[in-house]
Amino acid sequence: RKWSSALMGSVHRLSSPLASGTDFDISYEIEKNINMQHDIEHQMEKISVKKSELSFARKSFLGLLTGLWMALAGCFSFSVAGGIGAEVVDLIPILPRLAVGLLSPV
Repeated sequence: RKWSSALMGSVHRLSSPLASGTDFDISYEIEKNINMQHDIEHQMEKISVKKSELSFARKSFLGLLTGLWMALAGCFSFSVAGGIGAEVVDLIPILPRLAVGLLSPV
C-alpha cells in the first residue's frame, strides 16, 4: 500500500525493520522536533493503524490490563490518603485530598 508523501512528515527509515508484514512495522526516527504538529500527527497515525489491526482477544486483554492498573492505582492513592494520621489532617486538612489528587491514575 502506497501512502502519499504528505503523510510521511519529517521522518526517515532506519536500516532494520522491527517486523515484516505491514508498512507500519518499519521503525522511524524523527529528524526534526517531536513537538511539531506534522511529526506528532504522523506518529499518532502509525499508532492508530497499528492498534486497529490488533485482534479482538488482544484488545480485550489490553483493556483488562488497563482496568486492573487503574484499580490498583486508585487503591494506592486512597491507601496513602487514608494512612495520613488524624493529627496531621487536623493541622493540614487539604493533605488527604492533595494526596488523592496527585496519586490518582487519571
